[in-house]
Amino acid sequence: MTFNYKKENRVLKIYKSELKHSDSLDLANNGFANFIKDLNFKLDNKAILDQNNGLVYVLNNDFKKKHYLTYIINGKEYKLDSGLTNSYGLLEREPKRNKKLERKLNTINPQLENYEINVYKGIVAYQKFGYESVFGVIEMNKKK
Repeated sequence: MTFNYKKENRVLKIYKSELKHSDSLDLANNGFANFIKDLNFKLDNKAILDQNNGLVYVLNNDFKKKHYLTYIINGKEYKLDSGLTNSYGLLEREPKRNKKLERKLNTINPQLENYEINVYKGIVAYQKFGYESVFGVIEMNKKK
């Protein structure tokens, strides 16, 4: 299956090319025709936002060496390295420990303290915290 795209202002439009006779995939019977018909994506700096499906597409090279899960505990930000996997899902680099984050999490007693916990990922994390946070943000704030 072949797709073409064109950029109009800040919108990237992706559409399917005409199928060749050799294509054995019957789009109509598989329900893909309506899904693929007219996809509109919004370009936002280096990210491509698919707001209809709640997805954000980022450049692989920007996160090839390292990407993080972000913790925000009572307003202070901590980054947790996620390691590095290859295209087969095999671990190429062990994640680095964040000892400050570990110490902070060890001081929290969930039975005695009330925390409001919010988890953001994908497009929501991108919109709220920025490009570097697309892999997820865990926000923990002590209830007053």
